[in-house]
This record gives sequence, structure tokens and C-alpha cells, in this order.
Amino acid sequence: MTTRKSTRRNEAADAELLGSLRAAAQQIWLAGLNALVRTQEEGGKVLGALKSEGRRGQRAAQRGFSGLGDEAGRAAIQATRGASAAFERLEQLLEAGMGRALERLGVPTAKDMQAVLARLDALEGRAAQPARKPARGARSTAHSPARRRPAAKPKTVAKRRGTRGRAAV
Repeated sequence: MTTRKSTRRNEAADAELLGSLRAAAQQIWLAGLNALVRTQEEGGKVLGALKSEGRRGQRAAQRGFSGLGDEAGRAAIQATRGASAAFERLEQLLEAGMGRALERLGVPTAKDMQAVLARLDALEGRAAQPARKPARGARSTAHSPARRRPAAKPKTVAKRRGTRGRAAV
């Protein structure tokens, strides 16, 4: 009697623990997704800010050099173009390095996240749909009874009536 009660208590405690573990795992998953999205957004913002600062510097340099002689102005413009090209190359290197570092850490890319979200949407859509009925006339093995074999008939052995080994009377 006490073992039944303790077993029921253990099962209830196990079910409660399983539920809390599922909730915690879901919260951790959502927190990880949030961190990834923030990292992607903030990384883009930093690179965007660097771009805009570089362009502002380029415009200011071009304005400052516009008052110089034609030849000196052209040289200055070429220098600023070269600097902006170098800056763009640096930006590409930073993006590539950041991408490799995130990949090594196992952080999924934006494409990976879009694929996961698409699969999740599809699964949620499937889960929300009511179960479909089988086509008319189709039988499922789960619904059809198992075939029964006829019982085996016992074998009867006919007794021989012979005189072998006996003396005839």
C-alpha cells in the first residue's frame, strides 16, 4: 500500500520536474536566440557607424582640399579615395573575421536562423491542423484486427494391427 503511494508521489514529482526542465530549456533557447539577434543587430550598427564616419571624413577632406591648386586637389582626392578603399577593405576583413569567430563559437548565421524559424513555423502549422481522416476505403493497420490462424489439428497416429514380433495364435 505504501509503495503504491510512494510510486505515485515519485511519478508526480518526476512529471513536475520534467515540466520545469522543459520550461527552463525553452527559456534558455529563447534567450540564446535573443542574444544572437542582438549581436547581429549591434554588429551591423557598429560597422554602419564606422562607414558613416569614414564618409564624413572623406567629404571633409575633399572640402578642405578643394581650395588648393588643381593638381594638389586632384592628388588629395586620389589619396582620400585610396584611404576609403583601404577602409572598405578593412571593413570587409572585420566582417569576415567576425563571421569566422562566430562560426567557431557555434553561433548560427542569419540564414541558419531563418531556416530554423521556417521549420518551426511549418511544425507549428502542422501541429495546429486537425488530424486528417484516412481516405475512404483505406484501412490502417492500427484499426484492422489481426488475422487469426486456425488452430492446429492434433495429429492422430493410427495403430497398426500386425503380427510382427508376436506369435500368431
